[in-house]
Amino acid sequence: MTTIKTIIKGSVHCGFAAAILSFLLASCSDNPALEQDADRMQLTLDVVETGWEGQTISASTRSGETLEGLRATSGALTPGYGYGFGIYCEGLNFTNTQVTWDEANGWWKIGANNYNTYWKSGETGTIGVYAYAPFKTGGYTRADEENEPFKITFEAQKHSFSGYTTLLSGGNVDLLQANASISRNSRNPAQLNFNHKLAKLTFGTITNNTGETIQLDGFTVRGTINSEAKLDLTNGTWSDHVIWTDGVSSVAEIQLPPPFVNVYHDQASFAAGATPKALIEPLLDKQTVLPSMAMGRSVLLIPNAPVGLDTKGKITVTVEINNNSGETFSFPIELVEGMEKIVNITIGRNHEVVIEE
Repeated sequence: MTTIKTIIKGSVHCGFAAAILSFLLASCSDNPALEQDADRMQLTLDVVETGWEGQTISASTRSGETLEGLRATSGALTPGYGYGFGIYCEGLNFTNTQVTWDEANGWWKIGANNYNTYWKSGETGTIGVYAYAPFKTGGYTRADEENEPFKITFEAQKHSFSGYTTLLSGGNVDLLQANASISRNSRNPAQLNFNHKLAKLTFGTITNNTGETIQLDGFTVRGTINSEAKLDLTNGTWSDHVIWTDGVSSVAEIQLPPPFVNVYHDQASFAAGATPKALIEPLLDKQTVLPSMAMGRSVLLIPNAPVGLDTKGKITVTVEINNNSGETFSFPIELVEGMEKIVNITIGRNHEVVIEE
């Protein structure tokens, strides 16, 4: 676990020199961590990462990706999203305020112009800070801002490819949430411990033990899948789920590669084939491969609300291995909020499927 402190402490003595330095810091500094005096307080942030919990034996999770992703200030962005994270803080009038990492100074910058919101020391009460990541331009929909001001509506991503825009893609942003409460009379930073809020399925290796060559076409994830739900930023709980439907069935299918991607099984056909395209070569007997799924090998799903003694939401889906053998290879798998399940699949001689989580 990595902690980044944003407070810079120091002291100056010697009467007149101290007064001059205090004035310069108060009037010229852009870093609120330097603007501390005995009479006023301000919000500073301390961000902690919590990586994906992993369930796998032969593959590893990227447990350090959370904090690095939050601190990023360059690189590709998902349309509609920005760097860093967003915060809501009613006590300081922050509404979907963007927080970004200032590498040069080593601190979290609140707002584009580095908001310096102060209050008098000695005030009673607490200040609540509620955060999500990545930052969404314009913020998420808040259906009932008066009674549920910190509940955001998260909608599952659909394909943007013409003719497939009603189908779930499974390629949702890695939604994170954190909350903190600090005393108005404390100079400690508000510690935001971000947690992954979606459930993640990643396809690892696939092994052929059938005694014959298998032509793979990818995977299908099928089930009752949520198309949207509300996330409470104050405690990280999900509610008000909406199940995906096309008006006929509530069973959704997420295909990897997507249905509009042309799958080819040899280099020559792939080179001459139409785009978008993916190359999945035949799987020989006793061969183990990491299939090329085009557009990723992972899906992220909105979990259901926790049931009974569960503290995290879960969702169960059926995974089917698409192939040309005439046999149906499928298995159910339970996904858990905040957990990445990497499945390594072995197809046996009797067409039985063994998965290693």
